[in-house]
Amino acid sequence: MIKQTARSKCILGALILLHVLSVSGVLYLTLARSDLSLSGMESRRRIAVSLADLSDEYNQVLLQNIQSLVEARGDLVLTRDPGGDPEQQERQIQELLTMGVDTLLLSPVDPERLSYLTELSGEAGAKVVLLEACQNALPEGEKAQAMEQVSHSVCSDDVGAGALLGDFLLTENPSARVLLLGEEGFSRSELRISGFLNALEGSDAAVAGEILLKDGSRSAAMEAVEEVLSSGLSFDTVFCSSDPYGIGCCAALRHNARSSAVRILSVGGSPEGKRMTAEGHFLAESLLFPSLTARYTVEYLYEESPYPDLRERVAASALVSRYNVRSYDLDTWE
Repeated sequence: MIKQTARSKCILGALILLHVLSVSGVLYLTLARSDLSLSGMESRRRIAVSLADLSDEYNQVLLQNIQSLVEARGDLVLTRDPGGDPEQQERQIQELLTMGVDTLLLSPVDPERLSYLTELSGEAGAKVVLLEACQNALPEGEKAQAMEQVSHSVCSDDVGAGALLGDFLLTENPSARVLLLGEEGFSRSELRISGFLNALEGSDAAVAGEILLKDGSRSAAMEAVEEVLSSGLSFDTVFCSSDPYGIGCCAALRHNARSSAVRILSVGGSPEGKRMTAEGHFLAESLLFPSLTARYTVEYLYEESPYPDLRERVAASALVSRYNVRSYDLDTWE
């Protein structure tokens, strides 16, 4: 009986020892994996992105493309949405700069504050790449100071997008009377209108009127065009600086039974905009390519650009009309 008890104690002790060793091994492996995971996290680059307003569909698609390209390289994208509020953007950028980012991809809500934002980034040791804020559209007082901190800028060809529509209009209606519909204080809208007017220069086409809205929504555009139609202003074409404006304008024309008498030109490239062109509601549209802007941006981030010494890269636009719209994917921005 005594021998049996001693044997049992030996077996129990061995089992306890095996259990302790097993638990210790598991704990060691868990801690080792945790250390490796933390080490991997620490080695990943952190890229901050602050786009002016993520309610804008173009900005949403641009951000998605940037995230996909950066994350495919194993790095992190940190982003915030200022919602078109310049003070909110400043606060958010200050927060992002405390999170170990090495680069800020920035589309400023207010270009007048650009030099301050780039100064903040410089103090935090983060370089700045400007997005959709071409240097020739920056306020003169901001340009020189801000560009000292900016490594590169990437933007769509907004002037070219407007010019494409102007050139096309002259082939369809050389003596058009045009209503301009743009967004007040939005430099990209101004650039598109500028390019369009440059194309009309010296032609028989004329500007019948101009509406500048503070709201970028289709409902604001619809209401504004309704008012112009009720005023009796004579025009046969509307140049819309964005797809939401084009869609809102189309709704107003339909509501007033003027769709067949007035043609719409729009800048955008959204799936809805291309479908409006395919269905004949838009005479033509200039396409913007967020995937191209994203690709150029990420090439600069990883020093893969074929033009490393070119500080500003412009993503070309393309014209679609009833003649070629079906050659594009109507369900994406591409």
